[in-house]
Amino acid sequence: MTGTFDWTDIEFDLSDVNFVTDREAGERWTGAPRPVCPGRFSDGNDVYVVTQYEAVRSLFADRRVSNHPPEGVHLDSMRRRGVPEELLKYFDSTIMTMVPEDHRRVRSLIDRAFSVRRVKSLRPRIELLADQLPDRMDPESETDLVAEYAHPISTTVICELLGVDDEYRQGSVKFRACVEG
Repeated sequence: MTGTFDWTDIEFDLSDVNFVTDREAGERWTGAPRPVCPGRFSDGNDVYVVTQYEAVRSLFADRRVSNHPPEGVHLDSMRRRGVPEELLKYFDSTIMTMVPEDHRRVRSLIDRAFSVRRVKSLRPRIELLADQLPDRMDPESETDLVAEYAHPISTTVICELLGVDDEYRQGSVKFRACVEG
């Protein structure tokens, strides 16, 4: 990537709740005036926001590019989001923040769990969950669809893909809630 940005002119501020809740944000994101724009991450750090498919593919293929943050930045970000100190060690080396060599090694170990065939095999289970979850909602009260519908489906599917036994799934739900705030 060449050129520099004027970081005072942030085009995408992911730390702004209005951006996250804005219905037109996705259209602005995909229709950005250039493939790479200055932005601000949810923790307030300056980031490059890549907005076009081909640019994203190019970055993923470039071995010089890493998602591994500089030392300490990731943990500081988690602290600002309110993750308890005793849980920080679990976030210090997630697959999303590993150095490229470790990421490739771990990714090769879990690829089978997320193969197209494996994910497709879960379709009946996902459809069943999608049909059953609304029946558990109180029709007389307001429902948070993310908490009561999207999260249970995604958490269940990920646990099933990874082979997490039922007895440990509630811990996964609590862990996710802590991470996401």
